[in-house]
Amino acid sequence: MINLRKQMGERIKKRRKQLYLTQDKLAEQAGLTIQTISSAEHGTKGLRPESLLKICSVLEITPNDLYLGESSLSEMNLVIESTEHMELEELRRLENYVQHQIAIREAKDLLLGEKTDV
Repeated sequence: MINLRKQMGERIKKRRKQLYLTQDKLAEQAGLTIQTISSAEHGTKGLRPESLLKICSVLEITPNDLYLGESSLSEMNLVIESTEHMELEELRRLENYVQHQIAIREAKDLLLGEKTDV
C-alpha cells in the first residue's frame, strides 16, 4: 500500500540530506522537536499544518513538493502557461477536480493495499 505519510517522510528525508542537515539541525531550525522530525520522516505521525510549513520553510520547498513529489521545471512551466489566463472560477473548478482525483487515487491505493495484504 502506498502511504502518503510515508512518501512525504521520504521526501522530507531526501531533501534534508540534499541540504546536508541532520534531524537535529532541521528540528532546531524549524523550532520543532527531533521526535516530530523523526516521526514525520518515518511516516508514523501526521504533521500539523504549522509544523509542515516550518519544515518546508527550512527545506526551501513547498507543501505541494511534499504532497505530490518534485515536479520538473518544464512540467511546472507547462502548468503555469496552461493556467495563467484562466479566470478565477475556472481555477477553482480545476483545483476541485485535482483534489477529487487525488482522493480517488488514495482510495484506490488503499483498496489495492488491503487486497495485497490478504
